[in-house]
Amino acid sequence: MKSETLAYWYFRLNGFMTILNFVLHPRGSGGQRTDVDILGVRFPYRAEFPEGPEIDEAVFSSSLPQPFFLIAEVTRGECKLNGPWIDPSRGNLNAILAALGVYPAGQVTSVAEALYGNGRTEGPDVTCSLFCVGNARNPDLLARYPSVPQKTWADVVGFIWRRFKAHRAIKTDINQWDETGRRLWKLSELPLHEFETKLREECQLPAP
Repeated sequence: MKSETLAYWYFRLNGFMTILNFVLHPRGSGGQRTDVDILGVRFPYRAEFPEGPEIDEAVFSSSLPQPFFLIAEVTRGECKLNGPWIDPSRGNLNAILAALGVYPAGQVTSVAEALYGNGRTEGPDVTCSLFCVGNARNPDLLARYPSVPQKTWADVVGFIWRRFKAHRAIKTDINQWDETGRRLWKLSELPLHEFETKLREECQLPAP
């Protein structure tokens, strides 16, 4: 199991539609400019469960009356942001936003500048944020980008386990899920500490 697919399931269970390993190609010939581990968008009126959207992580569901678009970096070690993303001289965030059509062309530059500066921007139509998943929170990153969420693997694993436990009767027919989803579902029968231990072994994640 790859750590990126584990993170994908965390975002999926929080209501995100996602793209894994988005490659940003150059305008001309040559190698790729950069890649993004996970891109995702979550819509504000999600209502999959009787409990309402608040059953999802608060970082996604609290007071967000617009779609939430994220650009996520996934790492086995301490949370980080990929250098090619946050270097304004490279213009990669501009290119990602333009390629995906998240904003009108006339807004791309100002949104990208906000992301380079703050890692997050909230407008009337979209909340856009960089996002980190790693083994531990990074205090230096927090100091530079206090608005960028940092989730640890313990957070991710705990959320998946609790979601599956809470809705075991609803999510019984999982034949259409991918191999990772079915594996997570099976392992979630274990106690939480054993579930986390198994996933750390399979994803080659270090101890917390």
